[in-house]
Amino acid sequence: AILPQVQARYSRNKITGLERNFTVLGTREAELNFDSTTAYIQLQQPVFNLGRYAEFQRGQARALLGEAEFSVEEYEAAARLTTAFVDTLLAQGRLELTEALAASLEAQAEAQDALFAGSEGNRVDAQETRARLARAKAAVIAAEDELRVARRQLQGFIGQEPPPLAGIDNVDPSRLQVDEPLIQWLERAQAHDASIRAAAARVRVADTEVRRALARHLPTADLVMVYMDADSENL
Repeated sequence: AILPQVQARYSRNKITGLERNFTVLGTREAELNFDSTTAYIQLQQPVFNLGRYAEFQRGQARALLGEAEFSVEEYEAAARLTTAFVDTLLAQGRLELTEALAASLEAQAEAQDALFAGSEGNRVDAQETRARLARAKAAVIAAEDELRVARRQLQGFIGQEPPPLAGIDNVDPSRLQVDEPLIQWLERAQAHDASIRAAAARVRVADTEVRRALARHLPTADLVMVYMDADSENL
């Protein structure tokens, strides 16, 4: 809106007909048969137009707002992906724990059965161990279903079958150390957080709207340059 604007037009017409003039001496007629051409070019440059300049600033502010909102969506998507990853990792660990518990109860049940067969164990203890084993196997099935659902959700984010995930026990604690103090992280988050940048961009957009409203009550000045060449434009 603040750049120069150029308009151009060219037309060529064929004029034919009869011209009749009424005078005191009578009627005079003449045949018409000629070409009419018109060509012009106009250059217009705003010199003082606060409304157009506010519109230009509004476009820049809305561009920054769009980038900030896109960053917010990126962060939210990353947070959802992280949640899905952690849920899958948690379900995988819960399955490993229930499988280990079921395997331990399986060995314990076999030991109880062997003691009972040798008349060295109590039947009640053997049945109780078998009951605990049954509950553990049911927990394994539930954990498998939970892991399957979590992996499907993670697959929906990454677009492919997720590979086996490394457990927390395989994480190197030395790689998790943070060299900078927490206050620097907080200051960096306040300065570069996408939601804060989006809010600041909305304020800039609102400011340009105020300037646009103010510009309706102010005069404008444009520099206009026109060149026209017309031949037989009218009778």
